Amino acid sequence: MKTERIKTEIEKIKTKIGELKAKLSELERMKTEQENTEIIELVRALDATPQEVTVMLRAMRESQRQQAMASLAPQIEDDLNDSPDTEDAENEDDE
Repeated sequence: MKTERIKTEIEKIKTKIGELKAKLSELERMKTEQENTEIIELVRALDATPQEVTVMLRAMRESQRQQAMASLAPQIEDDLNDSPDTEDAENEDDE
């Protein structure tokens, strides 16, 4: 008897999970659709040709890459200075 109640409860929960997954999927689809609509509205508000929008987006992407590389430069330099080859050479001098 107790086992049957547990099995019934498991099935109810599995059904509920399925329903919630379907709802989540639909909400994610709606969110993406809304984001796309907002992006289109912003682009149209620019009153630019598709080619001009493409140029602007490429320029933004390149600017972001340059900023990322600039922020990584000190880290890369530190990593190069701390390389094992440098440490090995220093350790050999100590011996």
